[in-house]
Amino acid sequence: DKFRQCGGWLIKAAWGYRLTPAARKAADEALAAFSGCHDFSRFTEKEKLETEYRDRTRRTVKHFEVYGGGGGDGGSGGGIEMVQLRVTGSSFMYHQIRKMVFVALATILSRLDPMETVHASLSGRKLPGATGSELLLAPGELLLLREIHLSDDAAVCLEEATASAYGGEDRADALNRLRLEFKSERIYRKAKEVGLPALERWLPDLAFVARNMANAAARLQHTRRV
Repeated sequence: DKFRQCGGWLIKAAWGYRLTPAARKAADEALAAFSGCHDFSRFTEKEKLETEYRDRTRRTVKHFEVYGGGGGDGGSGGGIEMVQLRVTGSSFMYHQIRKMVFVALATILSRLDPMETVHASLSGRKLPGATGSELLLAPGELLLLREIHLSDDAAVCLEEATASAYGGEDRADALNRLRLEFKSERIYRKAKEVGLPALERWLPDLAFVARNMANAAARLQHTRRV
């Protein structure tokens, strides 16, 4: 069972996917470590970094949290079958969220210190046991846009841009277009159907990285003691 390979932190059962209490605590700590304003230059593609973002790589993460889980043994929103990771921020770069999810899950599964490991990834240091500097991408099929909150200035800019590009859309139409482009939770109905196979293909890679991280950290600790 691919989920058992991930250290037993995710329990696959007939009724859904649940976090154990210990995993829930680790998840809360790992996700919370991303909160605040950070330089996420390592969390996007190099090409985008050189052309689109350049010196605009600082982003503010307001909330990053676990929601749901299907029951009272680790989920806070009992009616949600699958555990959800919800992130709220001022803006996100290309691939940023998918790499944040990878770092958080690898940290949880390796059982390393969440704050230290997440901050190491933000500062550009290699994760323990990593063979390269790149962070893996979590599957994009399950990444959905939940809500859009616009300031008045941003709303005006959006309306002007869409009016020019699409012939006079109002704000509601413009927001719906954004939701379509970003696979909105409200209208992208096949997320689970498409996403679960992608997730199951990715989990062995995640488990492999997490084991390497845990083993490397253990070797380092042993060397320090010796």
